[in-house]
Amino acid sequence: MPGLDLSSFVHPQHISASMICPITQCVLQHPVVSPCEHMFEESALTEWLERSDKCPVCNQPNLDVSQLRPPSRVILSMLGELPRYCPHRSSGCTYSGPSDSISGHTASCPFLHVDTVESLQESVSALKTQNHALASQNDVLTQSLLLKDREIETLRQRVQALEHQTGLFPTPPPPPQSFTHYPGDGGFSTSDGSDTGGGGGLDRSDCDGDVSSVDGARAARRYRGRSNSEHRRHNRSHSEKQRPPKEGREKESDVRRIEKLREVQSKLERRTAERKERGGSGRGGGKGEVEGVG
Repeated sequence: MPGLDLSSFVHPQHISASMICPITQCVLQHPVVSPCEHMFEESALTEWLERSDKCPVCNQPNLDVSQLRPPSRVILSMLGELPRYCPHRSSGCTYSGPSDSISGHTASCPFLHVDTVESLQESVSALKTQNHALASQNDVLTQSLLLKDREIETLRQRVQALEHQTGLFPTPPPPPQSFTHYPGDGGFSTSDGSDTGGGGGLDRSDCDGDVSSVDGARAARRYRGRSNSEHRRHNRSHSEKQRPPKEGREKESDVRRIEKLREVQSKLERRTAERKERGGSGRGGGKGEVEGVG
């Protein structure tokens, strides 16, 4: 608060009313005089003039900060001679003296550090209380966030269930399997642990997934544990599985044979025509070629 409190003076009842600020009701510490000859505490009058341009005592208008002036030396001397107590009186200091000498005594007062320690202890106590309140508030907010997260997860699951029921977003397909190739076996090991075997099995172009090192180690152990006969039996069975059915093979063989016969027939016809042109019979050569095809 601007100014000096009356309780800090030894004889407050002897202080003149002209030395007390009309705004703060405290003894003047940094006085200024208005054009209408009223004394005020400088900071209090400056704040007053931000809201009004009239004198707080006589309501004289058009009052401005630039019109303020310091009081006379006599007034300043009277204010400096008023007896005051030491600011550390509450800590046990019994010093009292003129107001002008209080600042010099305060710098060397033996109770200065006592007040400092007490003020620090009060500050620490206030900070602890504030920290405890903030910690409690943080716990409440943390619990609230956890509840909100659970609600969000529940709502997300409900939305997914509704999407699957309505068919807007069907269940995604399972991820593709990864394959590991082994040159010695000629086969692959899938990511689910099954072995495709060797001997005419899959090649790298059939593998859409990434090669898995873990599955590779598992398949390598299975490969090393087999004997040579088991390898041959495994490769033979896998090759038989990959072959087309017997009826399909016979049909394919017949088609190839017919095509070959047609090619031989066309050749014979061309050669016969050529020999007729040259005057030759050409039957012997054609017959030999037909027998060779059969």
